[in-house]
Amino acid sequence: MKKLGLLLLKHLPLGTLAWALFFALIAGSIANWRYGSISNAIDVLQGQPLLIDDNKRLACSTKVGTATDMRLRVRNTLNRPVQIVGAKTSCSCLTMINLPTTVEANSSRELTLNYHGAEQPAEADVSVQLFVDVQSPAIVCFVHATTVSGSTK
Repeated sequence: MKKLGLLLLKHLPLGTLAWALFFALIAGSIANWRYGSISNAIDVLQGQPLLIDDNKRLACSTKVGTATDMRLRVRNTLNRPVQIVGAKTSCSCLTMINLPTTVEANSSRELTLNYHGAEQPAEADVSVQLFVDVQSPAIVCFVHATTVSGSTK
């Protein structure tokens, strides 16, 4: 494979490579400006109606025996409203509240996740899958949830 790359570099005019690099940079810049990242742009091309603005990796922390809310911002990429009809988490320690809800066309909405701390210090990586009223690939984000020791009194 390395030899093929060197062969192409040897036989392609330098101008062709420069133009290819220029257009790749322009496409990447537009994708980053419009969708927040190249990864999000690829998700849209694959039919994803909602984008998670926080790069799909979130973190939250609370003290033993307490609960805390965290915000998750989603962006609708369609020209029609999308209803989030439910959510499934891989741990009962994390729940999504105020569902179902609608994200208007080409707009954003904040969702609320509630993390219930464990009875002792612990860490958990929790997946959250959103279910919507349109055909869609899986919409998943991940939360690194931490319960720390300490009194809330």
